[in-house]
Amino acid sequence: MKKFVFSLQSVLNLREQEEKSARTELGKKTAECERIRGKMKAHIALLDRFEVPENGAVDWSAYQQISDFIRVQNLRLKDDLSCAEERRQNALAVYREARNRKKVFEKLKERRELEFRAEMKEKEDKALDDLFSSRETYHRSLKK
Repeated sequence: MKKFVFSLQSVLNLREQEEKSARTELGKKTAECERIRGKMKAHIALLDRFEVPENGAVDWSAYQQISDFIRVQNLRLKDDLSCAEERRQNALAVYREARNRKKVFEKLKERRELEFRAEMKEKEDKALDDLFSSRETYHRSLKK
């Protein structure tokens, strides 16, 4: 039986590469967002680690300085995070588009393969019918 060959396989391979590249880029953008969120959480954790001296007297001015530092840093990081999220959303849109373009070719390949299989089965059935009918003709000719 003849093997199925998809004539647009090279285009499908290209689409798969585009999707893989877009998925990698999306992963990088997502990691960047997570890195920024991690920094923000680390800054908040600084307040949790603020130690109270043994005598119980809290240095509120030091606490205020740390709090102000964290607020300023997190405001800067919040801006960075919004920019990173925007880049991530753009990368997500590119990935979705690449995935959809690949799916189009995958569906086309599936459809053509089904058509090929149906055509091959039809040819095989026709060949078998011809074989059986010629066999019957041969047997009839022997009986006469």
